Amino acid sequence: MTTIDEWIELYNNATSGINLAGWKIKKDSADWIVIATSTILANDYYLFERSDDNTISNISASQIYTGALSNSGEILELYDNLGNLIDSVDFSSGWPGGQASPNYISMERVISTSTALSANWANNNRITKNGLDAGSPANQINGTPKVQNSASKSFTEIIGGIAFQEDFTLTYLGSPYIIDGSVIVKPGVKLTIEPNVVIKFKESNSWHSLFTIEGELEAIGVTFTSSSTAPLAGDWDGIYFKPGSAGKLENAIIEYSGKIHKSCCYEFVSYANGAVKIDGGAVSIKNSSVRNSQTEGLWIINSSPEINNVRFSSNNLNNDLTLDGSALLVGDASSTPAISSSTFIGNKIGIFVKSGAKPQIIGSIFDDNETPIKVESSYPYFSGNSAQNNTNGDGVFFSGSISQDFSWQADLPYIIENTLTIAGGSRLTIASGAVVKFKGGSNLSVNGTLSAQGEEGSQIIFTSITDSDPENNGGYYIYFNSSSKNSVLDYVTVRYGGYHINDFAGYRAAITVDNTSTTISNSIIENNFFVGVNLINSASTIQNTIFRDNKVKYSDWGIGSYSMGLSISNSSPIITGSSFERNYHGVYIDGACPDLSGAIFGIGVNANTINVSPSSCQP
Repeated sequence: MTTIDEWIELYNNATSGINLAGWKIKKDSADWIVIATSTILANDYYLFERSDDNTISNISASQIYTGALSNSGEILELYDNLGNLIDSVDFSSGWPGGQASPNYISMERVISTSTALSANWANNNRITKNGLDAGSPANQINGTPKVQNSASKSFTEIIGGIAFQEDFTLTYLGSPYIIDGSVIVKPGVKLTIEPNVVIKFKESNSWHSLFTIEGELEAIGVTFTSSSTAPLAGDWDGIYFKPGSAGKLENAIIEYSGKIHKSCCYEFVSYANGAVKIDGGAVSIKNSSVRNSQTEGLWIINSSPEINNVRFSSNNLNNDLTLDGSALLVGDASSTPAISSSTFIGNKIGIFVKSGAKPQIIGSIFDDNETPIKVESSYPYFSGNSAQNNTNGDGVFFSGSISQDFSWQADLPYIIENTLTIAGGSRLTIASGAVVKFKGGSNLSVNGTLSAQGEEGSQIIFTSITDSDPENNGGYYIYFNSSSKNSVLDYVTVRYGGYHINDFAGYRAAITVDNTSTTISNSIIENNFFVGVNLINSASTIQNTIFRDNKVKYSDWGIGSYSMGLSISNSSPIITGSSFERNYHGVYIDGACPDLSGAIFGIGVNANTINVSPSSCQP
């Protein structure tokens, strides 16, 4: 296209044809174009091409004109054959739309029946186009000669998807955009989507409907959704930020996506990308909503996006592809996203952290999910979060292993499910005021170091998930293995622990110290099943600790056995200032008698049934 490739168009918005013979277009009050004898039909167009009929090479002109419009603006007036002013625009101070090089974008009227003021004019949106220019080879015109203006359309349909190869603004005029296919923003390209734009993906697309960003996306106040009148989770794929990409999603809505692609005949592995997948991109999502995804609402790998004030709701509820579907998945050790002031409500899992990831989860709300937060062998940081009415419990569910130094802050309860192992050479530090709960039959296996040091008035609590009698929930246990070193339990309460494996495998005490030594001080060991603390070949230190109400009867091979506050097997612990109250056995000894001179035994209503067994070890 060159500077002489200029065209003007009239549109008849009436319900009947109009004879244009003798009509005129005036420029700055002077006659410019006089229309030849012709009739413009109802809802039809009259096209003027400048100089020759090659301006729009594949569309015939209604009339040729000479002269040119000024790039700095004009006053244009349309008069009928009787000299009546039909329409006018005063753009003498500058055109309100259109663009010259490099894109040569046409200026379009938005509403044909509305005023000719600047606000009623806009650029062609570069999506809806018609005609070819006079170039060789010919290019598509960024305009719509002889068809409806892009800015006037009530919706814009994009068949076969679209690839953005250069910086582009997707305008509000022309929205909603209904896309049958996929969208890709190429590397080095920025796509800006104007506020209030709605992008709808056709749910009937049986293959891909993925919005892929290899360059940059800025979408503020934009809705990404399904085109269905009865939308469902998984109607379209989602938004995928690839490595090296960038993005800003603010006040956005992403819904009915997270499509699962299933193999019918094992020709590929079933997969999904979630509603939004960030893989190595520099992305922020703020003040937005991610909802009704068939799979993950947000999947983060190899990246550290900022997630602030995002509401995740009703995600991953009916996903049969994976058992651990979540509203937000943080999936690898290189990911350290900041997740703050966000809400997770009605999801299968609120946040799932795995494979060594290290997110910060701050000031967020977890309500009415099946599971609020699940952590598998990972290292998140928590502060200021709240949870209620979650089906499986209101806390952070931990499993797997801890293989580096790591700290648990006083925040939501930490709930151990199955086995959580502190690896040899690694330390888990638990802050004062923290609550650690266990699902029935679960355990904390300490091969490294457990440092649980509370404070007076702010103890660390270890308890069952229901914080109630272990006879009703199966109990739990903490096991210090022989490789464990320098572990400390100070100002802790351990209650409703102990576990009966079965009549063949026997039991586990609430705390077992096996062939190593641990310090237990200023603590309370109470209401545990069968045994509070079991020392095996151990020289542990126990000081200023209360053992009480450990008196649940345990049956092994039909023989009644009775509870013990402290069981000592071939061990020589140092016990000072520690009391035993209301247990069946205060201390039960298997092996040589240890020094119990520092033990205090309750009397009266606080008495144990038996203080020391065998009685020969009584101090």
